[in-house]
Amino acid sequence: MPRHFTKSIRLLASSLLIVSAVLLGVPQVAAAATLAAPLSYGDQNAQVAALQSDLDLLGYPVRIYTGFFGPVTGNRVSAFQRDWGLPVTGKVNAATRDAILEALNQHFHYVTANLGAYPFTVGDTGPGVEQLQRALAAKGYDVGPVNGVLMGKTVSALCRFQADRGLAVTAVVDAATNKALGLTASPDQPPSSSGTHPRIQAGEADIMLLAHLIQAEAGIEPYLGKVAVGAVVINRMLSSQFPNTLSGVIYQKNQFEPVSNGTINRAPSADSIKAARQAVAGSDPTGGALYFFDYRIVTNKYLWARPLAITIGTQRFAF
Repeated sequence: MPRHFTKSIRLLASSLLIVSAVLLGVPQVAAAATLAAPLSYGDQNAQVAALQSDLDLLGYPVRIYTGFFGPVTGNRVSAFQRDWGLPVTGKVNAATRDAILEALNQHFHYVTANLGAYPFTVGDTGPGVEQLQRALAAKGYDVGPVNGVLMGKTVSALCRFQADRGLAVTAVVDAATNKALGLTASPDQPPSSSGTHPRIQAGEADIMLLAHLIQAEAGIEPYLGKVAVGAVVINRMLSSQFPNTLSGVIYQKNQFEPVSNGTINRAPSADSIKAARQAVAGSDPTGGALYFFDYRIVTNKYLWARPLAITIGTQRFAF
């Protein structure tokens, strides 16, 4: 996580878990993001906000991440449990939380094609989905954050667009939907260069360095969270507030904990390497975030004051 005055957090992490649980009402959780106690109606804390974000991404729209477990959140949890063959309790125990994380890992597929050149559907990510989001937003549909992820509000917006145009409501960007959007490209046309060029020029050494950081920061997080961590590094490179090289961003003093504690030297997993390549290619689930941190233990007021971009797993991403 970016350090930003969190040296004491690193030294006293176990104590802060207890402090944050007491002061913020956040249940203590294990490293794998399992819950020590169920979440249920009436709870209000950061874990509920993360749950609401996850449900929204998975197509169970909560719309506003209030952190309060009300009837809408309970209904969405029940719908998820029903779809995944779990006991329908409307409460989030460890089994339901694990199923949500598994669903997040399963539901995202990176596609390099542009809009109009591929039949995008639920779970696809990439530049073409970002183009879809911008096209729908330009027509007045609420797609949520423009993050290149075809989930949540974007799926709802796509379905409303199809219904409004008298099309079959399939949540698939098929030829008829492309035509209604004003696109003329055929599904078998190769993508144009504008959607496949990376946002930065990065060699293999840079990609592997980014993969090392992703592994250290998000090794236990859902795949989408790994891509998001990589995207934050790229966003910083493109921001005047930070160094303009990948290594400069990663090794900037007092920014990333794994650099100071040595965990950045651990070998990255195949998923972390894949996520690094995806982030360099332009995928950004955060929609431009410059910061991220583990909401379970970080109490730094500066980070919490940053506007929320999205919560994925145990990481809060902010602008």
